Amino acid sequence: MSVEITALLSSLIAATVALVVSRVNNKNQYARDLFKYETDNALEKKRDELGRAREYYFDQLNSLEQVNQILHRIIASADLTTSTIQSTKNLSVEEFDQQYLSQRDDLSKLAGIVIAKFPDMYSAVSKIDGLHNQYWGSQRELLQLDFQKDKERGTWRIENIVNVEREIFEESQKIINKSLEISENIKSTVPDLWSFID
Repeated sequence: MSVEITALLSSLIAATVALVVSRVNNKNQYARDLFKYETDNALEKKRDELGRAREYYFDQLNSLEQVNQILHRIIASADLTTSTIQSTKNLSVEEFDQQYLSQRDDLSKLAGIVIAKFPDMYSAVSKIDGLHNQYWGSQRELLQLDFQKDKERGTWRIENIVNVEREIFEESQKIINKSLEISENIKSTVPDLWSFID
């Protein structure tokens, strides 16, 4: 009987050891699985956050690019060089008005982007809008003048165009400087994003 008890105890001990080892292994496997799950989940969240941030910042940079492209078209449309070209090619008032309406679309688009994404720039855009209207009025009158017959009024209009051009340039510089500041801030704030550009 002692052999039977010994065999039974041995079997019981072996089963208990196997059960304990199995339980310890299961606990360890569970801990590894939990750690892997939490790590994978955290990495996935980080990837998602980085992806959303990247998308947001690229959208911001794209909007800044649009703002500056529109701005440069507006600057070019209201300067002395453009005025001279329009005057020397005998642009009709109706043709000039059509160009002006097209430029108004650019100004509206610029204002829309700025209001939605860069409200700090709106004051300068609003001033440019008013100055652009002044340019339109002066250039329109200049196109209707016979400069040889009314030099004084023509000279006054040209001086007004030069002043408007200078003021538009000054306001534009505010927008350009703010764009550069935002762009540099984006690039320095989120350096990890730029490793994806390659």
